[in-house]
Amino acid sequence: MGVNVERMRVITFGLGSSLVGAAGCLFIPIYYIYPDIGGQFTLISFVITILGGLGSTVGAIIGGLILGCSSRSRRPISAWAGRPSAGSSSSSPRSSSSPAA
Repeated sequence: MGVNVERMRVITFGLGSSLVGAAGCLFIPIYYIYPDIGGQFTLISFVITILGGLGSTVGAIIGGLILGCSSRSRRPISAWAGRPSAGSSSSSPRSSSSPAA
């Protein structure tokens, strides 16, 4: 009667291992393979867990959204619009040779 704890441990370990293997296969075409590749993803996961609150699934999802949106919003607005940024080498109206009216 009840839940077979040993069976649940085996199923959980097998499911987790298969998901990690699938994620590794998906990362191979995108990232270079080297021994310390897991450190970057571990740090991101740790930050998401701390932002969302330890032990909260909904908080982890919200923390992931916050981190994802903040990492995308660090680009200048001109890059979103497809225009060159203010520090680019394009000519500005003040540098023209015509006199100002």
